Amino acid sequence: MHSVSVIISNFNGAKYLPRLFETLRSQRGVELEIIVVDRNSSDASDSILAGHPEVRVIKHPPETGLVCGYAVGAEVATKDLLYFCNEDMWLEPDCLRLLAEEVDLPARVGGVMPVQWTYDMKDIVTCGYWLEKAAWCRSNPYPFRVSRWHLPARTCVVTSINAGACLVHRQVYDETGGWDRSFFLDYEDMDLAVRLWQHDWWSLVVPEARVGHAVGASNNQSINGGRQKVSRKRYIEGSSNVPAIAVKTFTGPALLLPFLALAGRLLANAIKLRGLQAWWDVLVFAKLGQRLPELLEFRRVNAATNNRRPGQHFFTEPQFDYSVLSANRAPSNTDNP
Repeated sequence: MHSVSVIISNFNGAKYLPRLFETLRSQRGVELEIIVVDRNSSDASDSILAGHPEVRVIKHPPETGLVCGYAVGAEVATKDLLYFCNEDMWLEPDCLRLLAEEVDLPARVGGVMPVQWTYDMKDIVTCGYWLEKAAWCRSNPYPFRVSRWHLPARTCVVTSINAGACLVHRQVYDETGGWDRSFFLDYEDMDLAVRLWQHDWWSLVVPEARVGHAVGASNNQSINGGRQKVSRKRYIEGSSNVPAIAVKTFTGPALLLPFLALAGRLLANAIKLRGLQAWWDVLVFAKLGQRLPELLEFRRVNAATNNRRPGQHFFTEPQFDYSVLSANRAPSNTDNP
C-alpha cells in the first residue's frame, strides 16, 4: 500500500472541504496523511477543520499564494509521496493509487498528475499541456511556442504537472528545490517543470485518475483585509512569473524574449487606450524589479545547471512537442489552445 501526504492549500474553501475530505477518506489502496495549510480563511473553514482531528492544520497568510501554502505543508509532511491539491476539488476513489503506481524513480518519473474535470465532471479543465511552434506567444517565457492540450488515451509524458492537483516524490521535490514561494498564482507549475527537466526528471499525466475542480473559485476572493481582489494580484504577479522563469533558467539572448513580449503587451494596451490594463502592465514591470535580486541569486546558485541544460531548451524538447500526441488521443475530445 502506498503512503501519501496530501497537502491542501485552503483559502475560504468551506464550501468544498467536506466533499474533499469525504473523497479522501474513500481513497483505495493508499494510506494518507492529510495536511491543510489554511491561509487565514474568514469563512467557516475553521469550524469544518475542527471537526476533523485527524487533519493537521497549519495557519498561513493568504497573500503568500497557493504554492507557498504547499511548501509550508511539505516541510512537515512525513511520507515519500506528496500530493498537492486545491481545496475546491474532489477525487474519484482510485485516483491517488493510480498516480502513486506511476511514480518510478529508476525510470526517472518523479511527478504525475490526474486529469482535472469540472466539478460536475462534464468538461475537462486540464490534462496537462504540450508545446507547438508559434510565430509569437506572449503567454510563454519562450514565445516561439504555444501551449496546447488534448486528452490522451493512455498515460504519457507531459510537459508539466498542474499545480492544482499533482503528486511528486519527496526525493524529486527536494532535489529540484520544490515550489518557488515567490509565485502567487500561475506558472508555478511551469517553473517547477523546467527545473524537473533540468534535473532529468519526467512527468506523466494519468487519464484514468480523475478529479473534479471548481475552477476559478479563487478569482473572486479578497485579500489584504478585503482591499485587493485576487484577480488583480493574479494578473500582476502571474504576468511577472513569465519573465521570472527566464531570469532563473534561460541563457544568452533568449533571456530577453519574455521581456519583449511583456513590453509588446503594454504597448498594445496603451495604443488601444486600455488604460487599466496598461497600468497593470506597468505594475508588472515594477513587481519584476522587486523580485529581481532574489531571481538573480537563484540564477547564480544554479549557474552550472543552467549551463548544462538551459531553460529555453525545455520549450523545444522533442518529447514535449504537441505532435507526440498524434497516436495517443481520446477520440471524443477536441483541441483547446
